[in-house]
Amino acid sequence: MGAEEAAKDLNVDLIWDGPTGLDAAKQNEVIEGWITRHVDAISVSVENGPGISSVLRKARAQGIKVATWDADAESNARDYFINQATPKGIGDALIDETARVLNNRGEFAIITGALSAANQNLWISFMRRRVAEKYPELKLDTIRPSDDDRDKAFSETQTLLKVYPNIKVIVGISARRFRARERR
Repeated sequence: MGAEEAAKDLNVDLIWDGPTGLDAAKQNEVIEGWITRHVDAISVSVENGPGISSVLRKARAQGIKVATWDADAESNARDYFINQATPKGIGDALIDETARVLNNRGEFAIITGALSAANQNLWISFMRRRVAEKYPELKLDTIRPSDDDRDKAFSETQTLLKVYPNIKVIVGISARRFRARERR
């Protein structure tokens, strides 16, 4: 992994840790543990920006450098934010691909990782905007959460295909991956 290689090159210890579920409070617990261990820096992909910001400010107050990536905390709670792409770029690309697959017309749905995921909600807001501005014949039928669980995403997909028989594309976005798939 890139982080492990960079840590080795910099001669620093890298601690990989994090909650196994989507409970934002669990992220706070992990960060509290890092503060207690007196780490030099914390890097976190944020599940809930407002919810994690106070503990990140606490870390900064103790001299710990804080970087967020993928999804951000409040700006005064971190030193740096690293983003893989702009939320607008992600939203536009997902809708442009959906429109391409559907020949600019038809129904689609979104399965998101978590309804509370700030980054995914931002992507969805730009997706909605792109549809309204550029693709008037596309129709977003519904948005359903998968809680970043593969089995739940599969179950939600099966339900969507029964409840919305005209859906031809389901756009799946989660903390792990995002893509558009065509229904044949």
